[in-house]
Amino acid sequence: MRALTPLLVFAVGILCGCAHTPTSSDSHYFRTVSLPHIALADGERIESVEVVISCARFRAINRIPNDWSEEVVSPVSEVSTFKATAGHGSTSLWSSSDLDDFITIMICEPDCFDIKSKVGIFVGEHQRTVSFGRSELVMKTPSNKSLQATRDGRSSSASRSTSFGPACLSSER
Repeated sequence: MRALTPLLVFAVGILCGCAHTPTSSDSHYFRTVSLPHIALADGERIESVEVVISCARFRAINRIPNDWSEEVVSPVSEVSTFKATAGHGSTSLWSSSDLDDFITIMICEPDCFDIKSKVGIFVGEHQRTVSFGRSELVMKTPSNKSLQATRDGRSSSASRSTSFGPACLSSER
């Protein structure tokens, strides 16, 4: 009987391992995110950005404008939020191109993936918000060098990325 115990444990392990089919990480892919061109009126400046993603994760912040605060709110019901705000009016941005490729995301479940953004713009006392949906935001496949740094959780000298959190929870099922 003692000789059969290790064999029985091995057989049960094989059967349980075969019954569980983990989600393939091949379905996960990375994208850098940029805002589309925003036409700013005379004196207008960008003072805040918010990005909300579903079925994806923020993996890196690639650009932090001078004197800006940034925050990533962890996923709740597969929805994560990135918020960035200027510390002072003088550090608000004159152009949306200052935020080209500013974040890298990992899309976990393409079937339910969505992304949207709100940009706060001001001039003097006048404020307005511009919203963008998935089809309007610019998403590109990152370069191999910056992608490898993001996957490894380290910075490359080219992108100075900061990596965030574990992979998608769906990959651990």
